Amino acid sequence: MNGKMKNSALHLAWKTERRMRCCPPDNILYGENTKELREHLEHCFYCREELQQKEQYAKMPVFSVEPDKQGRKSPQPGQLWSLKQDLGGWGPKNRYYAPPLVVVVEIESNSVTVLQSCGEMIFAGDDDIPFQHEIKGFMQPWNQYSLCRDDLDTCYGTVADRSIQNILNPETTQTIEIGSLLWFFRQMEVETGYFFSSRAVTQLLAEHESEKRLYDIANINPQVMYRQLCDLGLVFQESIPSDCSVQDILFHAQAADDALLLAAADKTTNTDFALCFTMHGEKPENVQITGIHFTHWNPENGFLNVIGQLEKEMPGDAQIYVRLEVGGNSFNPVPGEFGIENDLIWALFQIGNIDVRKGVCYVRILHEQ
Repeated sequence: MNGKMKNSALHLAWKTERRMRCCPPDNILYGENTKELREHLEHCFYCREELQQKEQYAKMPVFSVEPDKQGRKSPQPGQLWSLKQDLGGWGPKNRYYAPPLVVVVEIESNSVTVLQSCGEMIFAGDDDIPFQHEIKGFMQPWNQYSLCRDDLDTCYGTVADRSIQNILNPETTQTIEIGSLLWFFRQMEVETGYFFSSRAVTQLLAEHESEKRLYDIANINPQVMYRQLCDLGLVFQESIPSDCSVQDILFHAQAADDALLLAAADKTTNTDFALCFTMHGEKPENVQITGIHFTHWNPENGFLNVIGQLEKEMPGDAQIYVRLEVGGNSFNPVPGEFGIENDLIWALFQIGNIDVRKGVCYVRILHEQ
């Protein structure tokens, strides 16, 4: 294929993928003239064109493969699944977020870890993983997230063997030119995954928090906690007011510089850290520094949605406290809209019009010995 033909094929593939990821299905496009649809049409040439050529419209399938005739069954690693269509909906950037096909990586009791997938091989990079069986397409190891197990709808077959965990860290990485179609494609794919994963995480963490016994710190004496944290080697940059709460004490406590340097050198290059306290009754017996990789930091409509992955999994009884600091402003998360599960943390902050690009998210985790 010469350069001109390849460029033409790439743009056609881009149009197809963008239509599938960002545009509403027929029943909405040709249905009620809603505010969301009008705003979408203002920005989407493709849908305006489709409306003008309604009689000639033919929907293109993502994959030329029939769903598994056995219908719904228990998911297994390596299987390709569709998501329930009612999960789709209007979202940021005047887009209709259509559920993608995903490959199951890991299964928990009520959640699954998945890789998003794509059927247009022209967008496959060196760090993508082609399907290993008859179905055409590839998995995106750079676009891994969690979903509710009930979000899965139909199995399309197996596209990877069960050792899929062993191929998630390829040595080869794709160099992508900023502003290229491949760059825009990957931005779109990540944004699509985030739309569905963020809502699933909210539900999963809400379910987890409702089942979990919360560790009660209300009866702990703040001044006693202050002395105990000092005994553990933590430092305080300023004097603590007498009316500080236990949560305030936890957030004011910082690891010493040499401890942070040791943690960074010993574990990862993360510059964000959580303090994890092992509690014996009301007394902190030990503190560990755990790196955090913030995978999502998304301000939208006066709120900031933060999702982070810890270096280590936390015990099932772990309880999280989160606070956002931006300049001289402090924000606690929206009540009930934060949590922790295994190595995943999540919080939603109401920030108004505050610029949070230089914000710092402090994380403190408590669990029983």
